[in-house]
Amino acid sequence: EAEGNMQSAVGHYLKAIESDESNVEARIRLGRIMSAAGQLDEALKYAMAAAQLAPDNVDALTLRATVGVQVENYDLAAESAQKALALDPNAAEAEIVLAAISERKGDKAAARARIDSALTRSPDNLALNLFKLRLLAANKEDQDQIPVILERLARLNPENDQFHIGLVRWHISKNQIDEAEKAVRAYAAAKPESVKAALAVVSFLQQRRSVEAARAELNSLIAARGDDPEAFEFEMALVRLELADGKTDTAIDKLNGMIAKYGDTANGDAARVGLAELEIRRGQPDAAMALAVNTCADMQGGWVLVHRGEVVAKVAYEI
Repeated sequence: EAEGNMQSAVGHYLKAIESDESNVEARIRLGRIMSAAGQLDEALKYAMAAAQLAPDNVDALTLRATVGVQVENYDLAAESAQKALALDPNAAEAEIVLAAISERKGDKAAARARIDSALTRSPDNLALNLFKLRLLAANKEDQDQIPVILERLARLNPENDQFHIGLVRWHISKNQIDEAEKAVRAYAAAKPESVKAALAVVSFLQQRRSVEAARAELNSLIAARGDDPEAFEFEMALVRLELADGKTDTAIDKLNGMIAKYGDTANGDAARVGLAELEIRRGQPDAAMALAVNTCADMQGGWVLVHRGEVVAKVAYEI
């Protein structure tokens, strides 16, 4: 199940039940898998069996409540959720079930009140925050609470890029560019080892500020890394920026500098190939041949670069 192989997981859980008919955990696991897969009849079967075997098991009750909402048996869902909360007042899944019932019956205020109350006890609960976020998104009021929740989710789940991206996009949608920049920089600060996160700042600056701001950011990132090979990713990003800005000669100078800096290494090879490809795009195949490229051959419709025995680029004439 942890590896995402649900078919195999189901088989093992069934074996567990076959070996021990009193195995409640296996039934709960099966019920959750079936519920996520939309096989609600099977999910309800396992939920009912688990709750019958262990009537005071909070997980079994919340599963039965969750599936009850899905099959629109609201009486079963409410009864199961309320019993789960009586056993564990902090059972967030049960609170969500009761809120979902209120929402489906058209009482969004009651749904919101229940979620808000639950969040006072469990402010960092992911499921509760996501449910409130959905309620807010469907309501034109209280929109100012959306970035607060997104900030909390981004802080609590730094590995999940979607919360950071959602926060940046929300600020952009409100034309809050300064706040959006703070958000994207916070994302990069939370992942100091991530090249992707650092380049997200560069991309934001290029799109929302200026090419000059993006260039300054890249130069700062490169300077901070000095001779660290990781600087290569930012140097290549700077080459792409210069090309996008129409500064081809500057890009060529930078590639030549990278070739001298990295020498006969993988990064040096990548810089050579990048420069060779650029020379062909400029209509200078002889210049490409002068680099450490084994073959720069004319083919029908374009050029092909072979470096260290491997085809590394195909460049069409029309580019």
